[in-house]
Amino acid sequence: MSFDLRKLTEQQKDTIEELAKYRFNHRISTRNIYDWLTNFKEVEVNDALTILSHVDYYTEDDIVASLCCNIDSFIKLKKRLHFVPIGEPGKSGHSMVYVIQGVMKSYRSKKAHYYSSIDDLKGVKLTNKDVVFLVDDIIGSGKTFNDYYKAHPFLSTLFLSSAQIVLLAIIISEKGYVRLAKRYPNIQLLGEVKPDAFSHTGSCFGSHYKMLPYRELAFKYGKRLTGKKTEALGYGNSQQMVVFSHAIPNNSLPIFWSTAKGWRPLVPRFVLQRGQRALNERNEGNRWLVFFRDFFHVRADQLPNLFQDKTKYSLILVLRMKMKNVSEANIANKLGLHFGEMEALWKEGVKADLWDTNHQPTDKCKRRFTELMKKSEILSSKNKHEASRAIGDAKFIYVPETFRGLK
Repeated sequence: MSFDLRKLTEQQKDTIEELAKYRFNHRISTRNIYDWLTNFKEVEVNDALTILSHVDYYTEDDIVASLCCNIDSFIKLKKRLHFVPIGEPGKSGHSMVYVIQGVMKSYRSKKAHYYSSIDDLKGVKLTNKDVVFLVDDIIGSGKTFNDYYKAHPFLSTLFLSSAQIVLLAIIISEKGYVRLAKRYPNIQLLGEVKPDAFSHTGSCFGSHYKMLPYRELAFKYGKRLTGKKTEALGYGNSQQMVVFSHAIPNNSLPIFWSTAKGWRPLVPRFVLQRGQRALNERNEGNRWLVFFRDFFHVRADQLPNLFQDKTKYSLILVLRMKMKNVSEANIANKLGLHFGEMEALWKEGVKADLWDTNHQPTDKCKRRFTELMKKSEILSSKNKHEASRAIGDAKFIYVPETFRGLK
């Protein structure tokens, strides 16, 4: 039986307000926290709030600052820098490389190169004047990197080259740091090293005695949610308390992100309701395509073809997120696109007069958006009819098979 929110004390309500405002910068709302608390019993609420008060939320600015700090010294050495994301497009590694690309623009460096896969480096001649960065947002137990190494045989060749190899992350768990440093002594590890949340020697909750009840609570529900003792406190027993602006890693406690067995997550990771969200995205995206069709020089009778145009559909998705002030890195992450694909979309958007070369919506686009917003249902009834008719006639409507970053 879920906790009755009407039983919250004034002190607990104040704590929730402070957490939303000061710890989460309102990116995680009081409503999110209230919903999350309903998972617990009344006697567990105070402990749950204490656990929540130790979560580290990394804003986009925090992420940029961390990357700048770690990359700056290499830029000053004037070496050639090669940035490679760990994982597939849409995963956090690609999002981080996209952020780095923006950071490097501010340095006006011409010696930075970006890749979608480590295999793209096969034809590149590397010397001691090169630095290869393998990039992710977090290194937890180290298992993900070990799997990545096994899946890409070229890495063993790369490690034998004269280039400097750097594993770069925003966060590296203390446990993962020790394991990887021992197994890959020729790799430099860069990132903020964090101890396990329930470490016997460096817990954020204090001494072992003070930490124990919080661990027991997190473990009890974590085991129930994951079905595994080894995963109850995060992937590979990572025991992290981290939320990034673009995603929450599975290295963090499952009680924050799981949706198993009716659990209400603080921050969704793999959310069942994202299936409904994908449907909503498709429907709204189609409506926006109709409303902005003249930007693409498409007549009403040509709408079925418009719906099947992957590029134009992607442009509309980008525009919608830009209008919601979603960062470019998060846009790339949600669409599952690497920086090269995003650059192509930005150029196409300039051609369509959706935004300028600085990726800011044009005046024409803003006026259309304002007009759209004035129509409470997004489209006039006429365009709704056109959209419905065209959608009904079209055998295939392009929708990204999945927003790969959400998988």
